[in-house]
Amino acid sequence: MKVLLVNSTCKVGGVSTFMLALRSALCAQGHSCDLFFFEHGTMDAHLPAGCPVQFGSLADCLELVARERYDVVHANNVDWPTGVSAVRHLGARLIVTAHKVREGAWTYGWNTTNCDSMTAVSRWIATALQPFTDVPVQVVYNGIDIARFRERTDAEAHPSAAPIVAWIGRSGSPLKGLEKFAAIAPALHRGGVRVWVIDQHGPDKARETYPAASAALRPVAERWNSVGMDDMPALYREIAGSGGCVLATSVAEGLGLAMLEAQASGCLVVASDVRGHDESVSRAHGGLRFPLDTDPALVARLVLTTLADRPQVRARQAAAADHVRKQFSVERMAGQYEDIYEGRLTPVTLSRRTRRRARRRLSPLPHWRAYVTQRLGVGYSQLAASRQLAAAGHASAAAAAGLAALATSPTMFIRPGRLAQLARVLRRDVVDHQHRLVVGRHDAAGIARVEDLH
Repeated sequence: MKVLLVNSTCKVGGVSTFMLALRSALCAQGHSCDLFFFEHGTMDAHLPAGCPVQFGSLADCLELVARERYDVVHANNVDWPTGVSAVRHLGARLIVTAHKVREGAWTYGWNTTNCDSMTAVSRWIATALQPFTDVPVQVVYNGIDIARFRERTDAEAHPSAAPIVAWIGRSGSPLKGLEKFAAIAPALHRGGVRVWVIDQHGPDKARETYPAASAALRPVAERWNSVGMDDMPALYREIAGSGGCVLATSVAEGLGLAMLEAQASGCLVVASDVRGHDESVSRAHGGLRFPLDTDPALVARLVLTTLADRPQVRARQAAAADHVRKQFSVERMAGQYEDIYEGRLTPVTLSRRTRRRARRRLSPLPHWRAYVTQRLGVGYSQLAASRQLAAAGHASAAAAAGLAALATSPTMFIRPGRLAQLARVLRRDVVDHQHRLVVGRHDAAGIARVEDLH
């Protein structure tokens, strides 16, 4: 099976990490898997050497899918504005995964006419999105490479003078709760632990975005820097070896991939009790959660009291690592996606009312404003790609983009010129297809004659 994993931007974060982990697991299962991004970003430097990756526009993506004949294109839910739904008109199955919920956008324009399957990385995301689409949203938990993210061995033990309490995230993101951590950290520092801030955006971004939090953290943070992906497993093991923990203060998470990585590596995780964390940090399996509105002094006391009981910390570390290895391996995730790619996973059954309401949500007549917001611009992008591909002589891809534009934004084709242009593109595709059939028959006949001579 040939799979193309697509995302709008190649930036450091959970989605890019998910793509690389899934690609590795699919390749290990014997599939061919490539990456495509519509924009460059901070993740460029972290892409593994030899990984087939391309960057470009919608036209570039469609030309690639047509040329390489991918069986499956797997995109991000938020990639709807790119126009990637056009790949279905090239014969590829299109799977979209929701890693987060954006208020107001919800599932964008995805429905059963423009994608084959929709998944979500957590139950809460699937529940939140289902009323807005007639595609059954199936839950596939993100998986991690448990061979990389593993518990430390005795040889790797480096006892610390004091436990390490680390905050791991992107300081520029309002969802990660740097301000909450900044309110807790001084009390932790006074309690004798070492405060680390592992910040993929870096301290300069924090100083710009949250100046008060930055000012509070600077005097108490023993370490504040970004860490490359390759170095994260060792970082987690160092925190675990110190008898410390990862302290997560997020306002919300899709699932909390870093929390899974930390626990698989033997870290105790203490996390805010919010959506996403409630599915990745289990109280029954070694994790600790606290209400988001808990007074910072009480959170600090919880952490210090917990870390003071070293036998309890070790028991929690072992329980969490065992739970994550069993429930969140990348092999399990890849196996579920393999079933979805091949149509083997039994879909969720939706009521007729749910399907009907979801399909009408972005219809031009009853919901014109929503149609303009979510579909019209995407249709224009697909039409522009069709024109670009037609000019370059890529008839199949041009036809796919044109048909997608018609399905996405039919009101655009009220203009006769656009409909006539689409007809010319489709006619050119038919002619090219017939030509390929003739050439194929001639080639087959030639091969047969050569075989007869031998």
